[in-house]
Amino acid sequence: KDFVRVLLKMICVIPREEAYKPFASGSGYSDKGDFGDYHPDIKEATLLQFISGYKGEKDSSGLSPFKPENNITRAEAVKIILKALEYRGVIDMSALKEGDPWYGDYLQAAQNLTPHLKSSKPLKNNFVITAEEAKNPDKLMNFGELLSMVQRVLDIYNCFEQDEDN
Repeated sequence: KDFVRVLLKMICVIPREEAYKPFASGSGYSDKGDFGDYHPDIKEATLLQFISGYKGEKDSSGLSPFKPENNITRAEAVKIILKALEYRGVIDMSALKEGDPWYGDYLQAAQNLTPHLKSSKPLKNNFVITAEEAKNPDKLMNFGELLSMVQRVLDIYNCFEQDEDN
């Protein structure tokens, strides 16, 4: 849940009014949407299709759990961050496909975003993860590692900075 909140803040997404309402019956997550004050962030990230819960698990209604207390793996974090950068128009992920392992293309792209950039504007850096980090895709992220990724993303896309015409 912390990852989702940080993600939205990192790309300057404020949950819309609909995100403050409960999930419609038959939608959302099998956790019953009881996410406390994280609910708007989780719902907004779901509406933007950044997150979808654990699709391999379903309850009797066909809903997957979100598991807000679980840590996210490095591979999961990378895919979601790349989706967010695509949403902001920074990169094009159309060439990336889930394969075996599912995260291979995402980890490769996250080490060098240059071929996927939509602009030739110079960047402070062009990576979200290092080659060394990519060797451990199933490693559970801690908050410090998340903040390192956030800093790299802000070097690529910083919605807090003014643009050329202020």
